[in-house]
Amino acid sequence: MTIFEHTKEHKLDCQCSFCSDVDPTKSISRELEKYVEELTIFSVENLTYNQHNHIHKIIDKILLLRRYFPQKELPSNHQRLIDSLN
Repeated sequence: MTIFEHTKEHKLDCQCSFCSDVDPTKSISRELEKYVEELTIFSVENLTYNQHNHIHKIIDKILLLRRYFPQKELPSNHQRLIDSLN
């Protein structure tokens, strides 16, 4: 659990990631966002317009899923798992 000092200034019922002691840079939500950005750039640069539109619809679905993970942090071994894929 990470404790952020500035959350002491937030209201007690605040729902932000920091108040939930989740580092947004390590959240599942942010990780999904990074992959979506990568996929978007790739599709714009390398695919036809129709292919890109198809990918964009899938990306929208992924981004909808992302909203359910703002307060969940990646496990510590996540980077090792990613490295093993490469």
